[in-house]
Amino acid sequence: MILKALIIDDQQHFIDMLIDTCKVAKLPVTVVATALNAHDGFIAIRNQKPDLVFLDVEMPGKTGLEMINEIKEKDFEIIVTTSHDKYALQAIKTQAIDYLLKPVDLIELSKAVDSVLSRKREKLMHTTVQHTDYKKLTVSTSDGMLFIEIGKLVRLEADNVYTTIYCIDGSKVIASKPLKDFDERLQSYGFVRVHKSHLINMNCIKKFYRGENAYLVMSDEGIVPVSKTGRDTLQQFTGIV
Repeated sequence: MILKALIIDDQQHFIDMLIDTCKVAKLPVTVVATALNAHDGFIAIRNQKPDLVFLDVEMPGKTGLEMINEIKEKDFEIIVTTSHDKYALQAIKTQAIDYLLKPVDLIELSKAVDSVLSRKREKLMHTTVQHTDYKKLTVSTSDGMLFIEIGKLVRLEADNVYTTIYCIDGSKVIASKPLKDFDERLQSYGFVRVHKSHLINMNCIKKFYRGENAYLVMSDEGIVPVSKTGRDTLQQFTGIV
């Protein structure tokens, strides 16, 4: 998972330094915009819809904390960056995930970004569970159509031009569609292609075994191989690899 980040700070040299530090530390952060004051920062947040905002406190005109408090719905995480620790309590009140003193320490920065990633993954998993509880997948079979609740799907396995669908209750269905069709339909519901022949429900992962021949054990005790590409994809979405 790569975080879309926005840096709001009235010091250009700090913005440049923070971008360089993220690159040196190889953090999963892409800076999509920067702003030198609260007004421009407010507009950038509205236009860019970032996952993460690095926010300075003291800036000309409106402070960073005052600007953030004007945003009613915050669908992003905040890491406050400042030269003064007197703003710690105010930062906490803005629901900032972390508070970093300048000059930013690389290790502390990495920990803060890890915290953002963890929270984003928790929200993703929670949203996926809520989103799939009532949604149904339409499946074409040899003798008709089935409507299966997406939340009850554990994994799907390719079988030439067919797909075998395994459900939580132990049942399985042979669908007359290739796996790629289901991959496209289920991506937004927390399903990940971990192998060219396997699509899995992230909420049904039970165990992961590392090694050259990595594999998953699913909640139905099914064994699913994980390819190198699948391993990278799994790491982006879950961070377990």
